[in-house]
Amino acid sequence: MTRMLVAFMVLLIGYVPGADADSPNFLIPAGSTLVLHQDIAVSPAGAGVYIQDGQVKNFLAITQYYPHCVLAIAQSSGATQTVHPGEFLIYRSRVEIDPVADSADPARNRDITLDAGAESPQMYETRMYLRSSSQPDVRSLTCQQREDTASDANYVSVRQIRKVLGTLASLRLAPP
Repeated sequence: MTRMLVAFMVLLIGYVPGADADSPNFLIPAGSTLVLHQDIAVSPAGAGVYIQDGQVKNFLAITQYYPHCVLAIAQSSGATQTVHPGEFLIYRSRVEIDPVADSADPARNRDITLDAGAESPQMYETRMYLRSSSQPDVRSLTCQQREDTASDANYVSVRQIRKVLGTLASLRLAPP
């Protein structure tokens, strides 16, 4: 019965319980911590920031086929908001696949070329839900990468997340 459940989970979401932390199939355990080391300014135009290669970047500067993260905050207040250094508890995490070919938003499709019969690109996401009593507006960190075919697709590994964050932040894992 357990083997069938694990096989079903692998087929459904690509997640393998107990996977090694360096595996793209590792789910960040609840109780882990995101430690922010620097102030991050969030523009009034958005409700978060994109991070790639240890730098905060504009959405259009992100190479979506490479790992990147989105630090999300509560709805924008209309003014620049600053997320300050501190610790954020990861109280829940999940993996999901988001289809990115979105005809309603051409900016999301800027790197997409579709061939007849080809699979649509998808974003493989690991979402970590964050909590901090001193900064309650900080909601989540989603680390992701676009993949063209499901056969080669992977979620972002812990090692890749740490590389994406660079010196901006660090990820401390709780025991599984």
